[in-house]
Amino acid sequence: MTTPEHPNPGESSPGASQPTPEAHPAPGAYPPPAAQPTPGSYPAPGAPQPAAGYPDPAALPGPYPVAPQPAPSPTLAIVGLVTALIPCTALVGLVISIVVLVRGRRGGAPGRGLAVAGVIVGALWLVAGVVALALGAFGVASLVETCADLGNGVHYVDGVRYECNVG
Repeated sequence: MTTPEHPNPGESSPGASQPTPEAHPAPGAYPPPAAQPTPGSYPAPGAPQPAAGYPDPAALPGPYPVAPQPAPSPTLAIVGLVTALIPCTALVGLVISIVVLVRGRRGGAPGRGLAVAGVIVGALWLVAGVVALALGAFGVASLVETCADLGNGVHYVDGVRYECNVG
């Protein structure tokens, strides 16, 4: 005679023997540690790794959503414009404003108008500085030439006083 199949394989039938207490640990008891490979012996590449009590990473939920980044501000464009407005830092302001324009072309950084203004103002101050330097150099060269012609001493030419010490 055969024994009938139980509808739920995990449940025992009423007349069957009950499992022994050693088969199931007591509540709150820790399970035995998983077998670890001995030092120096590693499983072959691609072989399944032994579970060390950690869940399968594929079964874990995905990463948390990333918070949205704040909108970029035109701070660098403002810095470029302000430094371009100051004559002694016009070259720095010009470079910063050009950097903002290049970044804006690639990533759409805000402050394009401020950067254009910084480039214009920085370029104007740079040109004015070059012109002033050229005029100063011309004036010094002219003074040296005049003193070389007049010689040492104090001279008045067309109402202008020249004090020369050519030496």
